[in-house]
Amino acid sequence: MASLFLATLFILPKLPYIFRKDENQQPLNLVQQFIFLGLHDFIKFWHRYELHGHKKIQEMSKNGNVLVVGYHSRSTYDIFYLMSALRPNVIGSSLFFKVPIISYISKNINILPSKTTVKDDSSKTEDAFINALANGDKPLLLLPGGMKEALKDYSERHEIHWKDIPGFVRLICNTPEKLGTNTKVVPFYTKNCEYMYFHTKWSFDYFGKLAFFFYNKFKKGGNNIILLPFVGSIIFVALGFLLLPTTAKLETYFGEPLQLQPNESAQSFTDRIKKACQDIIDKVQFDKDVNIKLLKDDDEIDNDDDTKRKKEEEHSSILTTIEYTIVGTYAFTQNIFFTCFLMSVTWLPFPFLVTYVIGKNIYDVIVPNSNRKDKGEKNKRKEE
Repeated sequence: MASLFLATLFILPKLPYIFRKDENQQPLNLVQQFIFLGLHDFIKFWHRYELHGHKKIQEMSKNGNVLVVGYHSRSTYDIFYLMSALRPNVIGSSLFFKVPIISYISKNINILPSKTTVKDDSSKTEDAFINALANGDKPLLLLPGGMKEALKDYSERHEIHWKDIPGFVRLICNTPEKLGTNTKVVPFYTKNCEYMYFHTKWSFDYFGKLAFFFYNKFKKGGNNIILLPFVGSIIFVALGFLLLPTTAKLETYFGEPLQLQPNESAQSFTDRIKKACQDIIDKVQFDKDVNIKLLKDDDEIDNDDDTKRKKEEEHSSILTTIEYTIVGTYAFTQNIFFTCFLMSVTWLPFPFLVTYVIGKNIYDVIVPNSNRKDKGEKNKRKEE
């Protein structure tokens, strides 16, 4: 009864979003309206969230081949904020697709899996990426650093941690007819994204290492699939104190689009993109004198620092302590409910995973490996 009351309490205030029109005039399904519109209102109030250059990206992406790449913060929620404002297609962790309810939500907010669920067929993932980038009428968002970048140490915050040649660069270089020199890669960074949630240096490092250890174990597959609930739970803890975000001001900045040059190597293209991302971080987070151009929308060009400062002062005078207290209390209570819900959903498959692993091990003992290979070869011949 209590859980039903809480669900009603938090869902009812969000129902009007289902009937509200999107200010960006983009068609949204019910899940997107419920999540994106409410989240966007919250971040504009709580974080005074701003995007710089996003209108130009939306305009560029109408012809396809616009890939937005950037820094993967520990909090990760800044990406959902960006999604609520920019509405891109997103390449997300395959973990989102391991739990049924979360998988359903992910698909409905345009998240594509970073890895295929079809064993030994990575081409299916690559085809999905190529088609989403080449044929989509929305920008495609990707965080090349993945879990490695998100779960790095406290001392390495604000540093790009990518592979020598990320998969997206390899695909752009190897698919000249669909991607190649036509693809625009736009670097981005959200200022203060590492300060969204409360954490200590000790908790940041310890839970980050622990989460990355279990995540790597889980990725190996086999009996390690049983670790799925543990991985999800530890990653949640590693993100920080999730029940109430800080009031840090968030601003997402986009750099000028980069394109593969004729006869340019994948390594050279990767280095240019990495440098562009790191330069944005250094410029907007630490005010370093970095020679880099940032995208600005036409309506931002005339806004000087004095105008921005006046807006900040106006904001602080209008949004009173009482308003922050009311919204903060609601958000805190709501996040307790949703955290419990997500934990329940994460642990729901655990009995089935245990049953699957036990059954698989019994099958491996009863049926010799050679018999399984012979059976597989016979099935292949029948298909042919």
